[in-house]
Amino acid sequence: MDRKSLVIGIGDYNHFSSLDNCVNDATDIHSFLVENGFDSTLIINAKQKNLVASIAKFKDSIAENTISVIFFAGHGLQDDKHNFLVAADSEVKSTIDIKYNCVYADDLFITESKANLHLIILDACRNNPFKDGNRGITVGLSKMHAPAGTLIAFSTSPNSASLERAGERNGIYTKHLLNNIQTPNLPVELVFKNTRNDVILDTKQRQVPWEESSLYGDHFSFINAKQDVIESFVAEVIESDRKIGLVELMPFLNVSNFTNLSINQLLMILALVRISFGMEEEKEHSMTVDHDYLDNLLFTTYFPLFDERLFKEDKATEPFSLDLFNQITIKRGRNFGYNSLEGPDESFSQFMMNIVKWYGDDALLLLYLSVKDDQHVLKPTIITSKNGNLIIHNYAQVIGDKVKEIFEPYLKMREPFEKKTPDLFSDMTIEQIDD
Repeated sequence: MDRKSLVIGIGDYNHFSSLDNCVNDATDIHSFLVENGFDSTLIINAKQKNLVASIAKFKDSIAENTISVIFFAGHGLQDDKHNFLVAADSEVKSTIDIKYNCVYADDLFITESKANLHLIILDACRNNPFKDGNRGITVGLSKMHAPAGTLIAFSTSPNSASLERAGERNGIYTKHLLNNIQTPNLPVELVFKNTRNDVILDTKQRQVPWEESSLYGDHFSFINAKQDVIESFVAEVIESDRKIGLVELMPFLNVSNFTNLSINQLLMILALVRISFGMEEEKEHSMTVDHDYLDNLLFTTYFPLFDERLFKEDKATEPFSLDLFNQITIKRGRNFGYNSLEGPDESFSQFMMNIVKWYGDDALLLLYLSVKDDQHVLKPTIITSKNGNLIIHNYAQVIGDKVKEIFEPYLKMREPFEKKTPDLFSDMTIEQIDD
């Protein structure tokens, strides 16, 4: 997809207080976007007439299959109904002046191109806008409703002001945004969530960014790092216990992959996601992707797509023999996935896995559990790896009550490595409180 952006920074105002960081904010965002493939236009200290014309020209240039970004740093106001951006020459003596002398924020929306992705970033609610004091006009922006395919990111919550800090190059919001957009393969929704977390921490909750989103389809990342094929990742995990961050796997999680890749490749993608998920949960390495966000993606999109392919296309016929467990030794003393089997009415799509030795080879023992027609469906797989070469041993799906016959010895084999539930009271001193 094409990438286009319009970046606006206004710091020198004729009738409003000047802003020290806005031009720097816009310049730095523009530079980042240009470096990462955007056809970007930078506008500094624009007057109202020029700003309106630039926005209209930019919107007209957006064709189908274009990712667009509009960034604004400057003053923002609202009347009793709508939000407005303050241009360099905007003059506001009363509420009625706002709609005539400022720029209507809804004019930033691009609604004609339904297949596109549009990001609107408004760092537009700065402190003390008026040179001669408060005029009884509401400072800050009110809620806006994002059209389909649009995300609106606000530097601060409704009806409040964002902060600038003397001596720093960027405003607080844009400083943290610039840091987060440089994380390779990080979905854009998480860019803004991580930015919000950083701003809240930095300002001790005095500034709380927020978003309105109606994005749909595959996720978008500002920087897409080149990825190896999934088989290379699997071999590294099996042979060397490489700790892969979830953010490295995000490029594999897109709808087109779940249509075009083989079942075995999809199985490996989902298995690695769950392995990395477990390592991050247990703090074997730092969290790289928000787990609530990822869980929602898995259970609403990718597990259903995988189940549909698996139930329709999997033709494996070799039965999974319980004798195979006798040839398996669990390596590294750890389990991936839960250590129990619930009834079909309580089960959900999930993996239970172990890195093992199998007939002398390093391998991944993988049991994928799902539910179809109110019955358990189990897909057993063993993936061996030697010198980076994978061999995938597919076994026929197991259905209904026979699933228990496999799971009971498997769970027993995993018992020594089961994580114990922490005793929440072990380190607490209980004191009696007298009435």
